[in-house]
Amino acid sequence: MGIVGCNWGGTAACSWMDEAHIQAGGGQAYLDEYAKAVEGLDLEAYDKQFRENPRNFRTDILADPFNDLMMFGTKPEEMGEKLKELGIEPPTGPMVPVMGPKNEHCPGALYRAMLSQVAPYGLRGVIYYQGESDGDAHPDCYRTLFPALIQNWRDLWEEELPFFFVQLAPLDHWMMCKGTPYAIVREAQQHTADTVPHTGMASIGDVGMAFDIHPKKKQPVGYRLALLAENRVYGENVLCDAPRLAGGELEQGKLTLQFDHAGEGLELRSLLPDGIQADPARLGGLQVFQNGQELPADQLSAKAQGDRVVLEGEAIQAGVPTQVCLATTGWYAMNLCNSAGIPAVPAKLSL
Repeated sequence: MGIVGCNWGGTAACSWMDEAHIQAGGGQAYLDEYAKAVEGLDLEAYDKQFRENPRNFRTDILADPFNDLMMFGTKPEEMGEKLKELGIEPPTGPMVPVMGPKNEHCPGALYRAMLSQVAPYGLRGVIYYQGESDGDAHPDCYRTLFPALIQNWRDLWEEELPFFFVQLAPLDHWMMCKGTPYAIVREAQQHTADTVPHTGMASIGDVGMAFDIHPKKKQPVGYRLALLAENRVYGENVLCDAPRLAGGELEQGKLTLQFDHAGEGLELRSLLPDGIQADPARLGGLQVFQNGQELPADQLSAKAQGDRVVLEGEAIQAGVPTQVCLATTGWYAMNLCNSAGIPAVPAKLSL
């Protein structure tokens, strides 16, 4: 098996698309922002500044002390002091490339300079992990922009490539990134998985880190993508989909939630892959609202039974408008998984 790596961290979807598909996907805001940023740009001065910025010519990103500190969540205001502790004088010149045609955030930049150079290399499919940058910029666009990106790549290859992607991990905040809008991107990713043929979504709601945007547990991510490929591309009879809230029954003092893709049965775990302790008598990421008021989560006991989770608590009332929200916040720790160890995906249910 071979993997062609075509990637650049911290980039929005529009960097990986041509202009026609950006427009078709509702990403005009990105094009307008770029046009405004480069209005009246002196290309000669821009090129000189680009060449003189050492961060544009890093040959070993992992050996960069700045990157190393950033990857472990060092706060911006602490960066200079941390570099000095390592015996490195903080840079005084430009650090971030000025917006322009050589900037990786330029709409279409990485599509032209990287992706189009790979096509039409023979592939069995695509694995894709992206979306945080769109959450930080225009999360509402992602519902239409992401399907347009997939179509753009398929048009480039002239083939309906299987396209498997990773739903964004839970996050509270990191550096200047806030996890709250990522819930919008996750919903858009689920919509894409539901509506775009030959796609699949890997769930990693159990490996997120509250204060680091880069989950350190990579093996579960690769494993769940591999399950999608085994099932959807190679026809293996393996469970590859995440549990998904599909229905519920409401009684006095009791709420039963039914899930698709439970496999041989659901499990409420006490320990998540990244070492977070979870309460196996509680459903992680759960919010229940009745008559518009949220029920105290710590008063709702949970028990997994086959493809169902039974919630019990004196606060649960029968016969009233009820909304169940599962993992719809920026940060959550999902401890409900199916027999393949795949955690449940975000979902909402009204009863």
